[in-house]
Amino acid sequence: VNMLMKVGTNDLFEDYKITGGIRIPLDFESSEYLLSFEDLKKQIDRQYVFHRQVFKHYGGENNSEYIKTITNEVSAIYKYPFNQVRAFLTTVGLRNDRNVYLYDLDITKLTATLEKPDQYKLWARIKPEYIFDNTRSLGINILGGTRMKFFGEYYQQLNGNFDYLFVLGADIRHYLVIH
Repeated sequence: VNMLMKVGTNDLFEDYKITGGIRIPLDFESSEYLLSFEDLKKQIDRQYVFHRQVFKHYGGENNSEYIKTITNEVSAIYKYPFNQVRAFLTTVGLRNDRNVYLYDLDITKLTATLEKPDQYKLWARIKPEYIFDNTRSLGINILGGTRMKFFGEYYQQLNGNFDYLFVLGADIRHYLVIH
């Protein structure tokens, strides 16, 4: 259970938008912040996003280490609309993950865990997307039309052992009125 607060503002012509958000969980063990700036004035829409997330969890050997993970991510999103229903998006970004080892449930490993250095992972990503959306609102929570999104996502670790991840995906929905 948590609480999310989001605030935004834009100019008179809606060319520029600024959005900020904060998530505060009831246990106060983790947090999340978001800041976004959108420039919609020219043909290519641009959005710049900073996202920070902090959470604590168990990990390591036998899930006995209590770890705080701090993630900072910056992204630049470029959108080229072909017309009102079709667009091409490209997202590029950097993500920094930091794992801080707090303690170990196994008392014999406690000193080793406390002396364990923080782990850092730096990731770069690129995500191209093609979007088709001709849906229209027919009423409250009633849509008609088709939505499609095809995307590829590539993550490359820039430090450490240079791991990578590649994802291909699609989301296709067609809305029909039942009654």
